Amino acid sequence: MYVEELVDGTRTQTGAFCTYGCLAAHIEHEGLATGTTCRVEFE
Repeated sequence: MYVEELVDGTRTQTGAFCTYGCLAAHIEHEGLATGTTCRVEFE
């Protein structure tokens, strides 16, 4: 699973995780969900 973020208006790969469990652990450990909202864009 790859994670992308918008950097200066361009999607940039910012992470790669083997499973959703690894991604969830990273999000929790880094406190990335605190005070944020998600936006999903479908192409």
